[in-house]
Amino acid sequence: VGKRETEVRETIESLVRLLGEKRVNVAEVWSCYDKLKIRRMLLYLPYEVWAQVLKTCQWAASSKSRPGEKGKSKKKEQLFPIRESRVSEFSKDFSEKHSLFWTRSISKRRALMVLGDMHRVSYGNALETDDDTAPDGYTGAVSAKSLALPWKPTTVHYNIVLDVICRDQSSQVGELAEVHKRMRSYGVREDTVTFNTLLNGCRMLRAWDYFGEIETHMVRRSEWGVTRMDATTWGTLLQGYIECRDWVSVDRCIDHVKSASEQWHATAQPQKGAAALGRESDAGQAFAPTTQLWATLVNAYAMRDMVDQMIDARKTMGRLGIRLNAHVFGPIFAALHRMRKLLTDRQCDAWPAVVLALDEFSAMRASEIAPNPVILTNILLTIGLGLGPGQRRAGIADARMSQKLAQTNEETARELEGLVNKARDPDAYAALLNVGAKTRNYSEIRALWKTLVLETRLSDRDALPVLTSRTLAAYMNALISCRAYEEAIAAFYDHIPSQPQPLAGAMARSARVAPALPRLEVVGLPVYEAATHAFARAGRHRMCPLLLRTMVSHGVPPSALFLRYSLLPPDSSAATRNHAAHYTRSWTLPLSTARDLWSTVIAARRDAWMNERRDSRPVIVNDIATQLIRVAAYARNVEFGEEVFDALAREAQHYGIGHGEENRRRRDALPDHMQCAPNVRTYTSMITLYANNADLGSVSRLWARMLQEGVEPNLHTYTSLIVCLHKVSLRKRWRKSREHAELRELDPAHSGNGLDDLLAPTSQDKMLARIEDWVVNWSSRAPPDHAQPDKEQQQKGAAPGIDVPFSTLLLRYHAAYIRDLKSNGAFIGGAHADKVANEYNLVRAMRICQLVENSGIRPDQRFYAAVADLFDACGDNTSAELVRQHIESM
Repeated sequence: VGKRETEVRETIESLVRLLGEKRVNVAEVWSCYDKLKIRRMLLYLPYEVWAQVLKTCQWAASSKSRPGEKGKSKKKEQLFPIRESRVSEFSKDFSEKHSLFWTRSISKRRALMVLGDMHRVSYGNALETDDDTAPDGYTGAVSAKSLALPWKPTTVHYNIVLDVICRDQSSQVGELAEVHKRMRSYGVREDTVTFNTLLNGCRMLRAWDYFGEIETHMVRRSEWGVTRMDATTWGTLLQGYIECRDWVSVDRCIDHVKSASEQWHATAQPQKGAAALGRESDAGQAFAPTTQLWATLVNAYAMRDMVDQMIDARKTMGRLGIRLNAHVFGPIFAALHRMRKLLTDRQCDAWPAVVLALDEFSAMRASEIAPNPVILTNILLTIGLGLGPGQRRAGIADARMSQKLAQTNEETARELEGLVNKARDPDAYAALLNVGAKTRNYSEIRALWKTLVLETRLSDRDALPVLTSRTLAAYMNALISCRAYEEAIAAFYDHIPSQPQPLAGAMARSARVAPALPRLEVVGLPVYEAATHAFARAGRHRMCPLLLRTMVSHGVPPSALFLRYSLLPPDSSAATRNHAAHYTRSWTLPLSTARDLWSTVIAARRDAWMNERRDSRPVIVNDIATQLIRVAAYARNVEFGEEVFDALAREAQHYGIGHGEENRRRRDALPDHMQCAPNVRTYTSMITLYANNADLGSVSRLWARMLQEGVEPNLHTYTSLIVCLHKVSLRKRWRKSREHAELRELDPAHSGNGLDDLLAPTSQDKMLARIEDWVVNWSSRAPPDHAQPDKEQQQKGAAPGIDVPFSTLLLRYHAAYIRDLKSNGAFIGGAHADKVANEYNLVRAMRICQLVENSGIRPDQRFYAAVADLFDACGDNTSAELVRQHIESM
């Protein structure tokens, strides 16, 4: 018995000593705890040790480093190998066999186990020793009076357990609700930290319904005066509603934060002394604002590009005496960069964004804030790279403003380079490479990358890695911006991990690859996206499906940007002005490559649909589906096009996005390039797919569905519809002519209904004529400057005006109709056929030519070729030759 008491006393002392060390050895702490639990001695633990043991679980769940090596991060967020250098003999066998890795799930299970042990010890259900006395010689043992008290868990213990559950990504919201329910059933009252932990856990687990319930419950308790909502509470609410894109709730939280901060500022003035404290107690919802809370508020404005409100919020922080930091200015400069880019893309004056950036840069310097690489990059991209030609206002290019721009440019560039020289910061390298991609300075990009590779070779293995997925992706994108596609592909092969079965193309270059080149441990999604961008622009689209399968096999899900890059046409000319290439009519992705890409994507998305995972943004979006359907239309593969369209509708259903009013909030939360509800472009591509096969029945069903969902057709939609109607009409007239010819072969005296039967317009011709009359009448009434809506209005379904492709299609239709009238009318009388053609089709064709001329549209060669074809169909060879001479002169 004495030996047993001595061993227990030494174990408790060892546990207390380990918990008091600066670096806690998790393995040895739990070995001591398990030893006491097995020996049934948990009752003798000091009460404060329970909280320290739970905090060990909290630290292990939140730390990114190995237990026992705090500070040596390996960038593995969920894996903590256990060191055995200081593990006692008791736990050595257990550690080797059962605890090789420490994960957040283990931390969660341990925390729940400790909480259960506390309840069992408190209510006397623990397995106790033979006697009720503490071991002799143990000074930390509790008194008999303390042993008689119930040592049940308090709010602090439950808060730690809730936090550990929140940090485990495999947790479910039901676990949080169950612990919270148990906490209330045992009579433990929640405090502000409890609700803040629950809110943060719901935010991390993306449980937005329970998130709203917790907020409602907390607001009610705050109104009753039971708990108080502090700055952390409102910051968590604000961040959560930002992540779920509930902008109505975001604005509500912002209004409350502003009013509460103003109220606190009014009650915290020192001139009133004690009276101010009395008003503070009566302030109700007032609380002391923090920098983190207002940084989140500024970010909420910046994400919606609300520049005026964003800058006003930053100025309000200075007025309230809230300290500014880089987290406040980061979203501001990012929003100003987006503002400048938007103004430049719309060919507007971008000087307002530059002026605001200069003012905010001066404010940041006045606050003595050291900018980070991301801020410096956004400053350079906004003001350092200058405005494009013709983009500056007439009165601002004076000497003082030019000097200020040059000084800011030089200062930010010098600081960014200083960050690279002073510290091993991968973000600084990525920022400089992004700036190089904008300036397209090939020599600087290569020199910077050689410096990064050299620093990686000479660095310590345990140091923070400079070669990351972000820096490699930035380097590859910079090379792609310089049209060095093969070098970007070479960089991808040089720095990815060595594969047991390398990607195709790597074996041919293995002989000339330097053996000492550093490689990534884990390849991230940005590297795969940059690689597929380089492969597509280099014309090697067959590598994209293989790259996608490799990416998915390594646990990286596909993204919409990856698919967009895979559908880009090859860069056939280095002198192309439009560097951001788009899908063109002169090139289309081969159907086999498209099907290989689609098979991997649809398998990954079906798994996400089945498991109801919405942790990422949509992958199958409108522009990607539109291009894949165009590939199917070019190959006349209706089955593949319908499969893509059905998958797009399923993706919209998965994210709860539709055209109804009830889905407006979810639809508006996504940007335009991530919308997955079928729009007018997707429906137009499907109509083109059916039109190529002259499937009028499918077109009519799809048209009814489009109108039922509230999608308005545009000019391109009517163009595809006319193609379908024209093909069906030609087939009908061809069948009538063949039937008439066969009957005349059997009976030469047979004339049927004569010319009226053969030349009568079909129902498709009548519908086509109504569409033509509607478009022509609308274009005739519209002013000249509104006769052709812009691209954005057409995509939204604005009323169509005449344009060159539409008018060219109508001219070719009338030319083909005239030929049919002549060929079919030859059975009875050609003169009458010519008369009918000149009275109907030629007049309508000339009306279209006159409308194009009055609308101020500049025709292209295809339009003039259609005019020449029309004259040939009418037999006017002289006019046709004149038009062709005009085409040659163009």
